[in-house]
Amino acid sequence: PHHLQAPRARPRRLCDQVVSLRPRHLHLEHLARMQPGCVHQHGRIDVRRDWGWASEYVEAMWRMLQQDEPDDFVVATGQTSSLEDFVAVCFSHLGLDWRDYVVLSPALRRPADLEVSQANPTRSYEKLGWRASIRMPNVAIRMLESQY
Repeated sequence: PHHLQAPRARPRRLCDQVVSLRPRHLHLEHLARMQPGCVHQHGRIDVRRDWGWASEYVEAMWRMLQQDEPDDFVVATGQTSSLEDFVAVCFSHLGLDWRDYVVLSPALRRPADLEVSQANPTRSYEKLGWRASIRMPNVAIRMLESQY
């Protein structure tokens, strides 16, 4: 999975990559008063990803380093959610319906984008005793709240 951003490392990542906010430095209370149509999603939102939380992944990496022998492990939640679900959680958290604010642009679709990215972290649990506990809805909310 490639969603390893800690909230303070790039605090506006959600705005930059999931939805483009105009202007970018809006506060949560301003988002709640936005007019429909002023936020645009670019490309696809049907892609599915394994959304994890960076600090949990760092713990998994630390556990890997404690092993006597090097080995391969998958660090992931093991659950996939669509970008549409992610966006819906963010807007719902603000009391908004994403469909009133997000405009899909087929011209911006990336044809090489993976439709589904999923992982099986069973080995990490069995050998490291590690399991992700923060799932997509909480990842989305934490990322959103960390911006402001």
